[in-house]
This record gives sequence, structure tokens and C-alpha cells, in this order.
Amino acid sequence: MIIEGYVMRFYVLTLLILVNYSSFSQFTTKYRLAAGLFTTQIIGNNPAKLPMIATSDTDEAVTGGSFPDAQPGIELRLTFPIDDKDNLRIPFNIDYSFFRGKERINYNRNIIDYFSHTLNVLGINTGLHYVFLYVPFARAKVYTGLEVRMSFVHNIDVEWFRDYVNNDVFKDELYKIPPKENAFRLGGTFKLGVDGRLKDNLFINTGFGIGITNLIGKNDTRGELFTPITLQETGESNVINLHVFILIQYNL
Repeated sequence: MIIEGYVMRFYVLTLLILVNYSSFSQFTTKYRLAAGLFTTQIIGNNPAKLPMIATSDTDEAVTGGSFPDAQPGIELRLTFPIDDKDNLRIPFNIDYSFFRGKERINYNRNIIDYFSHTLNVLGINTGLHYVFLYVPFARAKVYTGLEVRMSFVHNIDVEWFRDYVNNDVFKDELYKIPPKENAFRLGGTFKLGVDGRLKDNLFINTGFGIGITNLIGKNDTRGELFTPITLQETGESNVINLHVFILIQYNL
């Protein structure tokens, strides 16, 4: 039933994209193509920000995701105007993020443990942007908007490597921990950005977004979305993200 639900939501999102495409196809002579850097940072109180291994007796007795900082990524965006004044726009974004969590514990001078938790997130977004301010001296437009976002969490890998330093008796050990299964989630993002002309048809498009990754599709049996194992987890909490993007845009 869970898989069927994901498939149905994927079909709905695809239908929305197709409907949007048919509605703005007449404006293809004005569309914008942009590409650049995209970062994701988990904000709020979420176990994904905690370390994988408790470092003191006061730490929470949960296995964190080891993702406390912003994670790098890339974004490709197509934007289509839907009015003559270019105040209403429909974006279609594809972004790809690389989550990398690594920890090191020194037991003594001869034994060092390394823990690694990595995964990738493919995001597909579409929605509506509205230009609410034009800055003539900077030749820039400030816009805001709401987007529907599909996230595919995959390529999950969890490792534990024990390094016996300067020791010929014991061999180094590598343990592959069975990861959680891949996951589809539907969410939403509020965006605020600005695009300004650099030269001729070349623009810079930068801004940020705040959204919830897993508004629809939570699976409490799987546990938290961005942690490596389900030990002592009772469900899946909301994952709130801060996205920052810097794109080079070409207006056609």
C-alpha cells in the first residue's frame, strides 16, 4: 500500500508538470535557463543533525544522521513567464544534493573508529513565482513564490571502519551496515529570490527557500528520514530545510 501511494503521488506530480507545461508553452520564446549551486541545511530540532555516536552520557540516546551543516548540491531551472509584464512565472527545477556525514572517535593511540553516513537527494519542483519589486538602478527583479517538491532519498550508505594504528597483529576492519530503504516524499517550499542582469541576456539568480521535505508520505516504520538506522526511533518527524541557491541564468 505504501508503494502504491508513492506511485500515485508521483503520477499526480507528473500530471501537474504536464498541465503547467501546456499552459505556458506559448511563451517558450521568453523562457529562462539557469544552472548553479544549491545547498540544503536541516533546521529546527531534528535527529538528522545529531551525531551518529553519543559522545557523552548527556547526549540523547538516538542515532543521529550527522548532518548538522549545509550540504552541497547543484540545480537546473527552467522558468516560463505567463503574463506580458513578466510578473507571473512558472518554474521547473531539478536539484541534486550530496549529504555527507563523517565522524571519528579515538579510543587510544592505537585504535581509531571512523563512521560514515552518506546519501543523495533528487528534488523536482514546480509552482508559481510572483515578481513584487523592480529595482531599476540594479536592473533586478525581486520575486517570491510557492513550490510543490518531490524528494527522492537514495544511494544510502553506512560504514564503520576501525583503524588499528601501528599494529601488525590486528587487521583493519570495515563493516557495512544495512541502510534504510530509499524513500519518496512530497513537500512544499516558500522561495524568495532576485534575478539581476549581468550583461545582455546573462543574469544572476540568487535567493533562498524554506520548506518541509516530508509533508506527505511519512513512514513511521522506517523511522526518521535522514538517520542511518531505526534504533530507538518511534516515527518520522518533519524535516524542515533551508535552501540557498546561486544560479547563472540565460534569458532566451
